[in-house]
Amino acid sequence: MASYLRQTTRENNAATVAGGAKKPTSRYELESVPWELSTIAHLTEPIREQWLQDFGQLEPWLSVELAYGLTEALQDLMINGGETESGATARGLDAVPGTNMQPFVGNMFRSIRLALGDLEIAGVLANGIALHSDDRTEVELAEDTNDCPLTTSLLGDARGRFLWNVPIVVSPQIESTAWVGDWKSILGRRRGPVEMTMTDKGVYEQPAAEPDGEPTLLDLYERNLLRARGETRAVFQFLQPASPTRVNIAE
Repeated sequence: MASYLRQTTRENNAATVAGGAKKPTSRYELESVPWELSTIAHLTEPIREQWLQDFGQLEPWLSVELAYGLTEALQDLMINGGETESGATARGLDAVPGTNMQPFVGNMFRSIRLALGDLEIAGVLANGIALHSDDRTEVELAEDTNDCPLTTSLLGDARGRFLWNVPIVVSPQIESTAWVGDWKSILGRRRGPVEMTMTDKGVYEQPAAEPDGEPTLLDLYERNLLRARGETRAVFQFLQPASPTRVNIAE
């Protein structure tokens, strides 16, 4: 099985040294971590073949929808983990040993800023703050006791999507939590391209219209039906677990 090296210890002991004196030793300990690809895939319900012939934009539209679904699933794999191709557990960022945790302190802004400060002390330059869209909305609409905005984002100005000069990114896979840190410490690998295919082979089990009814088995070929599939293979490697920090932003 393939493996990668993950840092477990970072202890810098660099110091001034007199001529001929013994130099200090810093500790950078690594561990070998096995990795295995996960297959991320989904299918559409049956589509009439005639529709694809009559509506030229239908197939490109389906490709966009399938690709969007794969992107959401990849984010979920990175944060929450999933299943590998052999059926083993693929750990997400939330379960990687050594990841920092920042408890809720006072409010969302203070909690995130404390996490950024701890990362600065550890020599980590944060390049992203990941929030759920609802939480980013709360950031942009937050006001002080005088009803004045706490943030300086301008309407329609992407430059406003920052906190303390750190870009905010949005992920629907994160709830009541923020992730801050150096996202370059997470390496995403893909095996092969993202595949978008269609087939008229196989049988589709159409759910029953009534709760107690029996499903209907549809032979795709004999009914001129097609199903589209989007699929990719990927793995996430967490090279420095101490770089990202999980921040609780609510009590």
